[in-house]
Amino acid sequence: MFIRLYMNANTEVEATTYLQKLLKLGEQLKLSLTQEKCEPFMHFNDSYEIELESPMTSEKQLIELLEGIAPKWNQLPNGMIATKKENHLFIDQIEMIEVYPEF
Repeated sequence: MFIRLYMNANTEVEATTYLQKLLKLGEQLKLSLTQEKCEPFMHFNDSYEIELESPMTSEKQLIELLEGIAPKWNQLPNGMIATKKENHLFIDQIEMIEVYPEF
């Protein structure tokens, strides 16, 4: 599974701190989420682009992860997307998140 998210944060330390909420959710679901990237997002000030990966995700784990992030998701050709503007995200600092299951 591949996850890309855009988060409001002034520094990498701040972004990593906010990311802990999502990582904790992954731990509760026995998902091994590995941070692959965390860098300033060049198109917006005070935003970070973060990429996570997880090997071997079951459909049950995926559904529980999605439900733990937002109550509603929009379908993409190969994944799902939720935005703060259109969907109620349970992690306040996330502006947008894309999830690609790769089953």
